[in-house]
Amino acid sequence: MALIYFAESALPGLRGMRDYWLTGLLFIGLIVLGIGISLLSTHRSVMKYLKLKLDDLY
Repeated sequence: MALIYFAESALPGLRGMRDYWLTGLLFIGLIVLGIGISLLSTHRSVMKYLKLKLDDLY
């Protein structure tokens, strides 16, 4: 949000395009996407090591 306010002060034409609902939706979408990617990669890594035999781990 600070970056948006800084950009608006530098370029006054950006104030007309401000939409808090869309900006909030974008932030929430980025957070959900980040959590989803983290869950997917963690699940994949854990399942890889759980499928290995004990002798293959050491």
